[in-house]
Amino acid sequence: MAKVRVAIIGCGQIALQNPFPGIRLHPEGEVVALCDTQPAAVERAARDWDIALTATDPQQLFDRDDIDAVVIATPNFTHVPLATAALEAGKHVLCEKPIAMNAGEAHQ
Repeated sequence: MAKVRVAIIGCGQIALQNPFPGIRLHPEGEVVALCDTQPAAVERAARDWDIALTATDPQQLFDRDDIDAVVIATPNFTHVPLATAALEAGKHVLCEKPIAMNAGEAHQ
């Protein structure tokens, strides 16, 4: 059975303590990439979790055909633009709460 290849966008504690371990435990899930705008954060997480593919620009990962889904675990105000870009690139999206900053954004 093919695995779902996931990129984690945001390398803070929430992402690394919650969705990351859960995906790694599932036999059909595989974390293949990490992204954070702070190079030190993504480098540290990649080293700690043995992930080779990293980026500081999420679009670099959205554009890849070898990534099926993304987890967005970034500051709240970035959720809508990141989710929109990922969906437009054909990725499945799991977004940490809140999905948006207000109802209008959520309806987008």
